[in-house]
Amino acid sequence: MPPNNWESLGPYGNREDQCPSMLRTQTTSGTFSRGHGHRGIMAMISKFRNEVKQLAMQLGADLVGIAPEKAFAVAPPGHRPQDFLKAARSVIVIAVALPHAALESAPSREYSASYMSANNELNRIAFRLAKFLQENGHRAVQVPASPPYALKRMRGDISHRHAGELAGLGVFGKNGLLLSPKYGARMRLVSVITDAILTPDKRLETDFCMDCDKCIRACPAKALKGGRRVDKKACDNQHLRIGKKLDLSGWEQVCGVCIRVCPVGIDAKRRGPHRTSRSK
Repeated sequence: MPPNNWESLGPYGNREDQCPSMLRTQTTSGTFSRGHGHRGIMAMISKFRNEVKQLAMQLGADLVGIAPEKAFAVAPPGHRPQDFLKAARSVIVIAVALPHAALESAPSREYSASYMSANNELNRIAFRLAKFLQENGHRAVQVPASPPYALKRMRGDISHRHAGELAGLGVFGKNGLLLSPKYGARMRLVSVITDAILTPDKRLETDFCMDCDKCIRACPAKALKGGRRVDKKACDNQHLRIGKKLDLSGWEQVCGVCIRVCPVGIDAKRRGPHRTSRSK
């Protein structure tokens, strides 16, 4: 279930809308057009999709998913893919996992360094992927992993968490973050918007939180309100307090407590067996 800032995330749309017969595009496998027929077009779209995802992994991504542009129809105006690329058809979402030990001391300067390094790594991958798409006849724009950030509204240009949910990378947890089966919330995200028509990934249908409320109880700012609702102002103020205490500034001011205590993902498997329903 997503946080309440998007009441509904909307459907993918049908396959015919995603793969029109009048399609013409350029891939590393060659140019194809109407003459190839629907089956041939679908095969080449699938092949190019695999090339895109494989390149992202080779560049350092830990997870890659694809969402169709139409699934963002219920996003707030000004925060939809077509607001940044009018011909947008797909959104590629990339995740980089944080080092396990970096979170053990969070909040700390060490965790902040890992957080910033992950953002830089994501921006590098997204830039290279956008260039690859351009070299293959498509338009693409990367959306930064963290800043720019509208402080008054407390929103990024595109919600990477919602994009990741739409792209099948994970589901929302009670901490308001995206939880993947493998990494839990211990990951950072970036998105690439493109006019390339890429077969989308299926969204996950599960609930990792169930009766667990460890993040809610651990939050030092009491910003987690249950029902996957987050008091963003309280959360942001906690980041400022951490910055003052640790002599950090700007985007270095991060907390990480709700991530550290979350048992979902591979870090939890190293501490003990993972359960989808946990006692408090």
